[in-house]
Amino acid sequence: MNLDLNWNIDKIKEDLINIKDKPIHLDEINFIDKNFNVKKLAFTSYPIINKNELNGYLLLRKDITQKKIMESQMLHFQKLEAIGELTAGIAHEINTSIQYVYGNLGYIKDTIISVLNLVSDYKKLVTQSVEQVSLSNELIDKINQKEQELDIDFLMDDLPNALDENIQGLERVIKIVRSMRKFSHSGNQEDNFFDINESIKDTIEISRNVWKYHSDINLELDQNIPHVYGNADEINQVLLNIIVNAAHAITEKIASMTLQQKGQITCSHQRIA
Repeated sequence: MNLDLNWNIDKIKEDLINIKDKPIHLDEINFIDKNFNVKKLAFTSYPIINKNELNGYLLLRKDITQKKIMESQMLHFQKLEAIGELTAGIAHEINTSIQYVYGNLGYIKDTIISVLNLVSDYKKLVTQSVEQVSLSNELIDKINQKEQELDIDFLMDDLPNALDENIQGLERVIKIVRSMRKFSHSGNQEDNFFDINESIKDTIEISRNVWKYHSDINLELDQNIPHVYGNADEINQVLLNIIVNAAHAITEKIASMTLQQKGQITCSHQRIA
């Protein structure tokens, strides 16, 4: 029963002994070809019975290595697709929550500004009352002490600025999440028309943490360029690889030359026809 293969013959013999008069099928039997490559073999055995006596077996074998490779690649693709969908879903949830916070902060800002304006009017009223009406020194001292503790003048200048910074931070997060949603959209293997400028901007946005410490990015994009035809996911991946490689090269160059200034990455394109 030697078929000139380096395979697991003991496993097959064991199954033939246990099931003498029934067909058996074994999948993914490892064997080594003449080039010492490990491959997969599908094996089927049919008993040959003559006058109720087992005379032998009909053995069929098939190299299923490529089939298993394709199945593995398909499984890997399905996993990546699931991860992409999960990432897009998480980004959507984060984006929705941030939109609520962003809207509320705008409302809070307007409200606080109104309250601070009211406080300013109270201060004027107190000043006028002191000039026109005799008030108790105890009340005046209490108001003055409270103002010193709260540092009202500082708060009136700083609080709106702090809220502006929070809103700008949330605008930044919203922009990143939107770029993540576009970039992580997977599973679309078909070519379509898409905005190359948006792809470049989204790629730069999600890779900011890679280049921002050692590089500045200059955009020289033709705003009138039409949508291009191709696979947006693949183009995004290529753009990401280019930007990351450029950022790493600049980082290594700066480290080797002990430079303090940032490097420059320029992204540009133009329509030539």
